[in-house]
Amino acid sequence: MQIKMFSDTICGWCYIGKERLSQALKKLNLPETIVMNLPFQLNPFMPKDGMDRAEYIKTKFGSIENAKPMYDNMILQGEQEN
Repeated sequence: MQIKMFSDTICGWCYIGKERLSQALKKLNLPETIVMNLPFQLNPFMPKDGMDRAEYIKTKFGSIENAKPMYDNMILQGEQEN
């Protein structure tokens, strides 16, 4: 069996998914070598030098307040995965 996992290494949700997959493989006593990690850019139009984080959040979510529930949930889920 081979699992192809596409993820953006800067994405918190991708990291949480990777950790959950790793834990599932351990529970099933399967080697992590069955996972083929493949790159995926969630934002391929990001300027090469990056951009101000607050400005990025406003552009993506409309406001920092709109993004807060998603980030709060990501923190909660991340804490549950240690």
